[in-house]
Amino acid sequence: FLEALPKQHIQQVSIDAKADGSFQAKVAHQGEAQKLVLEVFDQAGKRLGKHQQALSGNLNLIKTTFKAPKLWSAEFPTLYKAVFSLYDGSKLLHQISKNVGFRTIELR
Repeated sequence: FLEALPKQHIQQVSIDAKADGSFQAKVAHQGEAQKLVLEVFDQAGKRLGKHQQALSGNLNLIKTTFKAPKLWSAEFPTLYKAVFSLYDGSKLLHQISKNVGFRTIELR
């Protein structure tokens, strides 16, 4: 499908959310912008946490930790909404959201 996007926009997001609450996201964007803001909300709309950082280049890595997230499992599929917002100063340029579950799988 085709999607119309503004000149400055978020192109791609890759998320790794682990059971210990650590959260990493690689965010690629197009165009000039100053700041990237991440907010994570639970299913009731309550904010789990917020992280913001200045941008450097068109590919940025967000690293943060959220305290005591409810984990995703087959029995209890707890999902959060991660909202990524691109700003130029205080002006919102583009925003996308992705569903994410906190979980770690290990092979031994």
